[in-house]
Amino acid sequence: MNILVTGAAGYVGSHLIKKLLKNSKIKIFGIDNLSNSSKSIINIFQKNYKNKFIFKKIDINNSKKISRIVSENKINVI
Repeated sequence: MNILVTGAAGYVGSHLIKKLLKNSKIKIFGIDNLSNSSKSIINIFQKNYKNKFIFKKIDINNSKKISRIVSENKINVI
């Protein structure tokens, strides 16, 4: 299953990602514009879960980029 998490570097998003990464059948695509957060937690996820976590710095208002991520990665849940 492929899941897109918006606000991935924020408090709620990062805690959700931590829980989801425990499931071996899930691949996480995280997006965040990093305006209210830091990339430190993202770096940890990328280091520890190379094949299960992908991050893109994207603003949620950029519908073209969001649509492309969803279609190219066959996202099941947002």
